[in-house]
Amino acid sequence: MLYTSSPKTFSPRVITWSTLTAYWKCLPPIEYFYFYSLLFAVIMPRYELALILKAMQRPETAATLRRTVEALMERGAVVRDMENIGERLLPFVITKHNQRHRRGSYFLIDFYAAPSILTGLLDHLHRDVDVVRPTVLKNDKETSEQTCCGPKL
Repeated sequence: MLYTSSPKTFSPRVITWSTLTAYWKCLPPIEYFYFYSLLFAVIMPRYELALILKAMQRPETAATLRRTVEALMERGAVVRDMENIGERLLPFVITKHNQRHRRGSYFLIDFYAAPSILTGLLDHLHRDVDVVRPTVLKNDKETSEQTCCGPKL
C-alpha cells in the first residue's frame, strides 16, 4: 500500500492496488506508459540477476536463459534487459551438482520484482543443473552515483 496525503485536507489516505488499477484504466496510452513505469519504480524495486551458466553450446544456453526468464515472469517480475558478458574462465573451480566447472557463461538480467519472490527464485535457480552461480543484487542507482569520499562540490 502507498500512503499519500490529499492536497485539500492533508489527511493521509491509503492507495490500494484496486485504486491504482481503476485509475490506470482511464489513462490515454502515452500516460499509461509513464504511470506504469512510475508504478514499478514505487512498488517493485529494480534488481539485477548475475548468472554464471556452465559452458554449453548456444542452443542449450538459450534454453537455460529462457527457463530463467520464464521463472522470473511466472513469479510476477518484469524483465527490463538481458546482457551477455561472454564465456570466461572462472576465477576458481566451482563444484555444483557433482560437476567441476572451470569455464562459465556470464549473464546479467535487469528486472523489477517484489522482494518477496527473491527467496523462491534463488531456490529455483540453485536447483537448476545448468546454473553454476546465481546472484541477485538490488539495482539502486541513487547510492551508486554518490561519491565515497567527502561532500559533493
